[in-house]
Amino acid sequence: PRRELARMERTAQRKFGTTLDGSYVDSALVSQLTGMGFDEKAAVKALKRSNNDVGVALDLVQKSADSNAPVDELALCSLISLGFDQGRAERALREAGPGGFEQAHAKLTAEPALVE
Repeated sequence: PRRELARMERTAQRKFGTTLDGSYVDSALVSQLTGMGFDEKAAVKALKRSNNDVGVALDLVQKSADSNAPVDELALCSLISLGFDQGRAERALREAGPGGFEQAHAKLTAEPALVE
């Protein structure tokens, strides 16, 4: 049993690789993050960047998930038609959340340099 566990741990270490400080990615932390619903690849990447600091990794994986969240296409088209850059409009809509057209518009108009 112990040998089998050790073999499984070595296999996981080879699969997940090492962190920035050279230590192996902790497979228990990968399991913890995937248990929260995050993708294994994203969890491993975040743990590598955070040197197995699960709190920092959680922040990284959440930010990564947020940056890929879909936006309301109608609201996006409306902001683009008002002259805002698509990338900035998407970011403002993601920050505002669902139904946040007015908040995104206010954010974009508060910074005149963002108007293209």
